Amino acid sequence: IVLPADVSEPASPRSPSHHPPATAQPRTEAPLQPRYTFDNFVSGEGSNLAYAAAKRACEAPGGAYNPLFIHGGVGLGKTHLLKSIGYEIGRQRPSFSVHFVTSEDFTHELVTAIRSGSTAPFRARYLSADVLLMDDVQFIAGREATQQEMFHTFDRLYGDGKQLVLTSDRSPQTIRPLSDRLTTRFDHLFLSSQSP
Repeated sequence: IVLPADVSEPASPRSPSHHPPATAQPRTEAPLQPRYTFDNFVSGEGSNLAYAAAKRACEAPGGAYNPLFIHGGVGLGKTHLLKSIGYEIGRQRPSFSVHFVTSEDFTHELVTAIRSGSTAPFRARYLSADVLLMDDVQFIAGREATQQEMFHTFDRLYGDGKQLVLTSDRSPQTIRPLSDRLTTRFDHLFLSSQSP
């Protein structure tokens, strides 16, 4: 899904009464904030498909919109949509484990785990996710170990029917260098792009 250039953060936050109660805060690795919800996402003509696909992914995690890949230019609301998905799934399904991570943080955690000999806990943490949200996946280009780990994580979670949502500032076909295995996986994603 490509996001249009007319999508931006809201000028002013909505009143707190528009947010789910604090008790509905999703169980996540990184806190998802109520300011990143579907209610305050500014949708434009070019982002309607991305917005609709994101909402559908929340209605049936692991279903028809799985995996979901949202791509578009910088500042078009991809991260906002990604966090909205996590927040909404967590609100609707509090028992779900929602993991939000940037590809850079995933890479850093992997390198740290390899250096310290603790890859098993690293893998266990990500494989325990009911929902994996990965932002800025374009940064794994050229990172062979990260791509290998991501491939195995992706395959296992997808095979277990878990929801995967990835964002990038470019389409999967233009993320280079990317391993053939990941290219094949990304080619079978439900793509939604945001455009100006």
